[in-house]
Amino acid sequence: MKKYINRIRDFISDSLRSVCGRISPDKRVAVIAVMFVVFAVVNIYLTFKAIYNIGREDARQEVIDIQSIRIPELIQQDTLSSRTLHKSNDSLNLNTENIYGK
Repeated sequence: MKKYINRIRDFISDSLRSVCGRISPDKRVAVIAVMFVVFAVVNIYLTFKAIYNIGREDARQEVIDIQSIRIPELIQQDTLSSRTLHKSNDSLNLNTENIYGK
């Protein structure tokens, strides 16, 4: 498969080189200038058309309403004792009584 692709690429490259080799240097500059102008015009046209279509009503896409994620309760609060529940809900609770043996 690679050999086939390489042969096609080489054929196209050789064909272009032989066609461009027959053109005089002045004509080459003219061809390059014309191609540059054509590509620039197409680029500017597509850019402005895209900018123009941004605000049009028929070009707008429907916005999907995304709801927030509901976080399920992993710990059932009715099965825990009130002391355990109080400690688990307090993020600033520093349990120092077991650290120093007090």
